[in-house]
Amino acid sequence: MILSALAEMKDPPSEGGWSVTRARVQAAILISAQSELSRVLKGIADSQVDWRDTLMASGLAESNWPHIAKEAGFDIV
Repeated sequence: MILSALAEMKDPPSEGGWSVTRARVQAAILISAQSELSRVLKGIADSQVDWRDTLMASGLAESNWPHIAKEAGFDIV
């Protein structure tokens, strides 16, 4: 269910560069939600409004985000 919900994420309105940041935002949702379905669904909904807030909440908003993501088990290139 979680993977399906993440796969169905829509591009947020008026935000450029979504394809580049999609994996990062999805990792941010999983990190913040700790894989709890209701929190994942809320994270997805929130990211559709402003995905930058999602990155901030998970600690993936700064330049060191690849290191933080990797420590959480996400190897995003």
